[in-house]
Amino acid sequence: MVIGSGHFAQRRRSRRVLCIGDTLVDEVRTPTTTSRYAGGAGLLLTTGLRILNVPSSLVTVLGTDSDGIWLTEVLRAHDVKLYPGYPFAVSGEAVSERNAEGFPEYTFNDAVKHREYQFSPEVRAAIRDARIVVVNTFPLDDREQSETLLDAMSNATGLRVIDPNPRPALLRDILTFSANFERLTADADLVALSRHDTDLLYGIEASSLAKRLLDQGTKVVLIT
Repeated sequence: MVIGSGHFAQRRRSRRVLCIGDTLVDEVRTPTTTSRYAGGAGLLLTTGLRILNVPSSLVTVLGTDSDGIWLTEVLRAHDVKLYPGYPFAVSGEAVSERNAEGFPEYTFNDAVKHREYQFSPEVRAAIRDARIVVVNTFPLDDREQSETLLDAMSNATGLRVIDPNPRPALLRDILTFSANFERLTADADLVALSRHDTDLLYGIEASSLAKRLLDQGTKVVLIT
């Protein structure tokens, strides 16, 4: 479902898409196997864009361990331009196991829970010049990091796309997360929401939240 309040603004910038999002190791466990993949919403989006021959760059957080080296190599192999944040000694990791109903449940290590994004002058310039800026898997319940993100995004001249992508195991303060999400989406061109997102963050129908965001200035809301 797509709900819109108007047309996208026509802006001509570079072709590059800049994503602000996580890079981590996805460990998938079954009763008999354990498999590890390069993952995180930021990595998956930017490498996917490169497969489609779209120039992309990534503002993310990487560890300095062997996993961090591996993840960096994966991104560089896809020619994704990297803007790594403050490094951790240990890389971020998400462990996925199926519950009794067959649905995946995730747990995250401390490197993901306490990740810190860095908005250097170079990153701010990249945000300003990108044709599209996509924000996903950002710790919006971290007040200081959210203020820095909002300030950096205020100078973006391309399209602004926001996907809150909240994870229950990472949420420390739902009210702060929701408040910063609405501040970030007030002038967004596109906001992507799942029904699971709206139920987790607000406990209301996705269409009701979409109308609320449109009233506050969002151009288009995509509900999955």
